[in-house]
Amino acid sequence: MPAAGPSSWTVADVAEWLEKDLELPAGVVAAFKDNAIAGPDLLTLTDEDLTGELGCKPLQARKIRNALVKMGFTAPGGAPAAAPAPAAPAPVAPEPTAPEPAPVAAVPAPAGGAPAGYPPPGYGAPPPAAYAPPPQEPEKQGRHGPSPAAAAVLLTRGRRMQRRGFMAGAASN
Repeated sequence: MPAAGPSSWTVADVAEWLEKDLELPAGVVAAFKDNAIAGPDLLTLTDEDLTGELGCKPLQARKIRNALVKMGFTAPGGAPAAAPAPAAPAPVAPEPTAPEPAPVAAVPAPAGGAPAGYPPPGYGAPPPAAYAPPPQEPEKQGRHGPSPAAAAVLLTRGRRMQRRGFMAGAASN
């Protein structure tokens, strides 16, 4: 390890530290030399710089960061090299001004309850026969579809009402 701290290391000192103390591969050491990374530069490198620009694997980048922290060196700005970014303060929830309505499932059933022998609402059973809509019959069609007479009445009904002074769907005064 070079004698002085990383802030005064040269490119050769950084390469020696990476190769001898951290035992990183020659390819990583060569990348630091090619990019002329000196001590002050080493302290300002981010994990993205180490992995993206210098070709370090994520564990090698962590090894470099941890070694700098163990040596007690910080970035020139005074922040630790491996310190996490300060967390943003937790947002304070505003106080509710009005109580929220209860969910539908939490509303109690009416006091009368369901008819005898019938499950309470929400059990997915069909309604009793007294409440069921009547079954619908299919339209009676002739050989060629709906009755032509019904179509003629529908088409002429509005005209007759207009001839009498009424408009279809409008009220008279």
